[in-house]
Amino acid sequence: MKKRVFIDGALMHIAIIFTGVLYAFRDIFPNNLLVDNILDFLGLIAILKGILLRGNARYVKKEFSKQSNELIAHGPYSLTRNPMYLGSFSIGMGFVMIAWPWWMIPIFIAVFYWRFNNTTTKEEKELKTIFGDTYDVYCKKVPRFYPKYNKQLFKLKAYEIYNLDYGFRTKEGLAIWYLPLGAVIMETLQQYFVLGAFDLIEIMLIFMSAFITLIIAIAISYHKK
Repeated sequence: MKKRVFIDGALMHIAIIFTGVLYAFRDIFPNNLLVDNILDFLGLIAILKGILLRGNARYVKKEFSKQSNELIAHGPYSLTRNPMYLGSFSIGMGFVMIAWPWWMIPIFIAVFYWRFNNTTTKEEKELKTIFGDTYDVYCKKVPRFYPKYNKQLFKLKAYEIYNLDYGFRTKEGLAIWYLPLGAVIMETLQQYFVLGAFDLIEIMLIFMSAFITLIIAIAISYHKK
């Protein structure tokens, strides 16, 4: 556990340093402000969804583990076998869309896959040992990482995956405050170093519109339940 935390922490610091280096090369960033604004909007939505997914997954795992020793296969775990990692991927992708040139997205995906694959391979062996055939059946029904676009996916309601009540009951809920703030800071720095100036009001409006859009989408899902 400590080794995994150390490696993940090291990768995060490398990404931060790498981002600072990128800002020294202005020409690698697209100069289309509309494209940049769209990526900022989508990036923050990805970050918020990732935070809520991680919060829900952690809460469900924590609470269900107290009740029994059975394999967890409901809520976010009916969407993917690794909702915590999918949430982390969504958060990371959001920051890449905001702070890096869009064409570097494949690099992030490759690095994340390498790290994810190494970690989950070990974890899956342990789960197989613990749950046996039950885990094999679960693996056949639920994808390892990215959700399948099938009937089962569309039967799931957003509130089952992004339950606001669950999402704020764990330490993951704290991220809903500081990660968006970090996104604002990174976008401000990007504009300052790449464009030579920044418009904080415009940045805040874009990010607030992304936040409101996601809240409305979740609220509609709650209304339909």
